[in-house]
Amino acid sequence: EDWDSLVLVESQAYSAILKIPRPFHLAFHGLFVVYEILRFRQLFGEATQPQVHAPSAELLPEALKSADHLAEVGTRMNLMTKRSRFLLAQVTKGLTELKLRT
Repeated sequence: EDWDSLVLVESQAYSAILKIPRPFHLAFHGLFVVYEILRFRQLFGEATQPQVHAPSAELLPEALKSADHLAEVGTRMNLMTKRSRFLLAQVTKGLTELKLRT
């Protein structure tokens, strides 16, 4: 695995949380954090005034944008293992299902 490639400017991917390009591995991690937040809120309800992360209505489209960009950059730069491709596909499927429910 080529860890140096993960931090190259051309391998940066859109961050769902910060809404800016970030090193690939940080954007990848952030996508899963957002997915967990969205699933938690789906199960337990949306905070009246979220203090840490944006409301779900804002997070979901950003997460979908990040997932698409991660897939594109990861494929172009050959940054993902078989397992990371599987996980990205699963989280993208989950985000799409959440979008269909809204």
